[in-house]
Parts: sequence; structure tokens; C-alpha cells
Amino acid sequence: MKERFKTTALKRAMVVAAVLAMSGTALAKKPAGVGGGVPADLSDDRTSATVTVSAQCDPVTQGASGALSVHIFQSVGRLINIGIGSSTLICNNTSTAQSMVVNAIPGLAFQPGPATLIVKLTTVDPLTLLPTVSETGSRVDLHP
Repeated sequence: MKERFKTTALKRAMVVAAVLAMSGTALAKKPAGVGGGVPADLSDDRTSATVTVSAQCDPVTQGASGALSVHIFQSVGRLINIGIGSSTLICNNTSTAQSMVVNAIPGLAFQPGPATLIVKLTTVDPLTLLPTVSETGSRVDLHP
């Protein structure tokens, strides 16, 4: 019985070591299109990032304004740093570039490097009064 337990524990340890070795190598690989992300400036304490996003909405079909929200997700080891920013966008049929501050959730800090950026625009249809949501995503490069 003891011999079987030792063998099972050894097999489990080998499996865990193999998984850790494989994930470490996969995580170290650079994603395609390195350097192609949206640039973002980190604050000195790395608790916020300033990013410029573009959004477009039509005042006839989507109302006079919309709620613009930005999320940044960054994987650092076993931790996921999350940042949230929001503002109001005035709809005028042209693509509007807007600089936004995205604050990390209290207790978290961003690291320089790649992250994921999600931009969400919520407007209200003036005829039906139903919300319309559009989302886009891209890579963001956080740098000090």
C-alpha cells in the first residue's frame, strides 16, 4: 500500500512539474504583432494608465450622447490586474479620439508591458429608448 502511494505521489509531482514547465514556456512567447498595441502611459505609482481611445456614434440613431467605458486586463503571474475608466461621449457622426484615465482596482498595480483593452460604448436609441451596446478590443502597451 505504501509503495502504491509513493508511486502515485511521484506521478502527480511529475505531472505538475510538466504542466508548469509547459506553461512557463508558452507564457514567455511574444504575441504576434509585438509593438502593434495602443500606447498607454502609466502613472508613477502604476495605479492608473492614460490611454487614448476612439469611438463613433450617430446622434440620429443612437441619441445625443453615450457612456464610454474602458477596461484594461493584465495578467501578471497568477494575478489579473484590472483597471476601469469611464466618461461621456458626445455623438456627432465622426470618430472622436478621447484621452481617458483608467484606474486600477484598489490594491492592484499595473506592470509595464502588454495588456488587453476593452472599449464599450452604450447609447440609447431615441425612438425605442432601448440601449445599444458596442464593444471593441485590442492590445494595449503599458509603459512608464
